[in-house]
Amino acid sequence: MLLLHAYQLPMVYAEEGIALMTMGDGIKDAESKMDDTALWVKLHYPGVFMRNKVVIGDIIETLKEQIISEHPACIILGTTGEFADVWAWDSVELNALTKLTVPVLAVPGHMPYSKMKRICFACDYKHVNEHTPIDTIQMFLNFTHAELHVVHVSTPDEATDTAQQAETKLRRMLEKLHPVFHTLHNSHVDEAIGHFVEEQHIDCLMVIPQKHGLWNSLFNRSHTKGLAKMNLLPVMALRER
Repeated sequence: MLLLHAYQLPMVYAEEGIALMTMGDGIKDAESKMDDTALWVKLHYPGVFMRNKVVIGDIIETLKEQIISEHPACIILGTTGEFADVWAWDSVELNALTKLTVPVLAVPGHMPYSKMKRICFACDYKHVNEHTPIDTIQMFLNFTHAELHVVHVSTPDEATDTAQQAETKLRRMLEKLHPVFHTLHNSHVDEAIGHFVEEQHIDCLMVIPQKHGLWNSLFNRSHTKGLAKMNLLPVMALRER
């Protein structure tokens, strides 16, 4: 495991213009905090081998570089504030969830650690194909030993025959994982899944980011009711193969 902190160079405004602040103290402070965190992990989770690294640069560009050099299976990203803030178009978290080439697990900063027992894959059946990342889902389930629940929200305008064919295909693709399938009938996707994750005590929500469809339906900033329920659990952005 690599614990990474990207130190972005702060800027100060002076009468002469913009000047770079002295970096030394800031970097030393970041390195000290990283060492403290690594020590805490070692004491509480002695079975976890972890390296820590402080680099200078933009967080997204830094993560892209680390993906090339480290080949991570997943990036875990702590978030601050509410998911309604995360989905701001210029947020680091949103860019990481949608633009990086590996799966990203966004964990709300206010969440205490607990074992994942029930994971939900929110799936838009019209996007099920040979690129659906079954291997990533299987890897994550092997690691967590959690139950898998597959949720599809059927809206009034959905073609029933097409959805049934896609569900049959996905059942075959996931059969080794023994998932439980759920079809929710609701014209409001965000509210339907928000209620589902709350009622079923889901510990993590998996979604494939796409410009249109379920991702936008779930995480549109105007959907305040659905987003409020999403604030209570980690969200994992999967990548199509």
